[in-house]
Amino acid sequence: MNEPRSDEYIYFDRIKTKLDPKFKNDVQSKIYINSKYPSNYKINLRIIITEYLRMFSDEALRYYNQKGYTQYPKDDIKWIVTVPAIWNEYGKQFMRNCAKKAGMNNIIIALEPEAASLTMFKDDNVDPKYKEKGKVFMLIDAGGYTLDITINEIINEQGNLKQLSPPSGGAYGSMNINDYLIKLVEETFTKEKIDELKKNRFDLWKITLDSIEKKKKELRDDGSDADNYKIDIKLENICEPGYFSWLLGKKKCSKKISYGKVEYDNKYLYIPKNIMKQILLKNVDKIINHIKDLIKEFPNINLLVLTGGFAKCNLLKEEIKKNFNYPYKELIDPEVSIMRGAAIYGIKPTQIVSRKSPYTIGTSKYTLRKKGTKCLNKVSDRCEYFDVFVKKGEDIKNNEAIFHTYIPMFENQESVWFPLYFSHSENQLYIDEKVFRISDFSMEVTNMNIPREERRFELKMEFGSCITVS
Repeated sequence: MNEPRSDEYIYFDRIKTKLDPKFKNDVQSKIYINSKYPSNYKINLRIIITEYLRMFSDEALRYYNQKGYTQYPKDDIKWIVTVPAIWNEYGKQFMRNCAKKAGMNNIIIALEPEAASLTMFKDDNVDPKYKEKGKVFMLIDAGGYTLDITINEIINEQGNLKQLSPPSGGAYGSMNINDYLIKLVEETFTKEKIDELKKNRFDLWKITLDSIEKKKKELRDDGSDADNYKIDIKLENICEPGYFSWLLGKKKCSKKISYGKVEYDNKYLYIPKNIMKQILLKNVDKIINHIKDLIKEFPNINLLVLTGGFAKCNLLKEEIKKNFNYPYKELIDPEVSIMRGAAIYGIKPTQIVSRKSPYTIGTSKYTLRKKGTKCLNKVSDRCEYFDVFVKKGEDIKNNEAIFHTYIPMFENQESVWFPLYFSHSENQLYIDEKVFRISDFSMEVTNMNIPREERRFELKMEFGSCITVS
């Protein structure tokens, strides 16, 4: 069978980074992503994610039916989609909307470190004494794109959890290490030569990327591993040792770069262990420092639990053990622990009893402007204020519903439009530049035959892993 040609595909990567906490668009915004190959091919992110989820769900049903199980319609299946807990509500709602557009109508959004926390209770790696009521553990989800951390208290023998702190972390995922290693490859062989490889044989460049992904997890700091790390690089005639080097039996070429000296031949780039460690610590140190900051705030932690794709990194595990005087466990199969926990959450979401709100959430309302107060948005003599449903740092029960009552602003008003807002401020009063719109929705006004002041209606916000409004 012939190998697929690079020009038969459009290659995108890291699409999740477009939905990280730094992006404060509303759900209806169009976000475009550029392809890696061919370069500068632009497409709406919503299309990519929707079609990926559609393909995934169709393939899951096809596999399920081939195994001879009962054939259920797509709408009868409960689909659980996991997202980083540090994403803001915009990212969660974006994924939810894409999933529904892909036909996954019965959708539950599960937060990744929460899902992994539920897996812990079925993990034989973790001593039963750490699963007892009253124990507090930090779940460290070190993934490819983000570091996602939650601190949880076990509140009963069934393993129900109370979140003690809003999810925290950052863009400290292991893909940063990939970026550092790619720059090292470009510095060694020149960016022009690597760009040429991507353009002409992207399939060979993908082999290099896969090699980088594998090697970054192998490094140890205890002297038990190799002195050099081989990265696959498929470039022709890049190494022709000089005559005297050939006589001495040296078949590698060498080059001094910003990190130090590296060697290579026509198949591999050989990265010395000390350089590999420098690169990994750039990212690992950020993770360690973030954990240190959290432990200062919560010194009563009984256990550190590590999961996620980057949990396989030997150096990260060694640095956690070295820096923290706490019992530490890595979940069995950390790369799939989130998937297992998501299934548990889909069956029994009430195991997450309560969460800490990471931001202030609400809508807006127009009321008479108070003397001496600012007003950025107004209609007639009324000012737009932030109508808060939940404050930042407040405890929210899982799927807790909060109701607010409103009346129409105008006598002949037949519908009311509500935006859904969030803010990082605990005491947000107005709709201003500190408030970010997630989405908006409308409600029909009924009972038009009675006076406006008596036409009351309720708005409900339900707070689970994702917010629903009705």
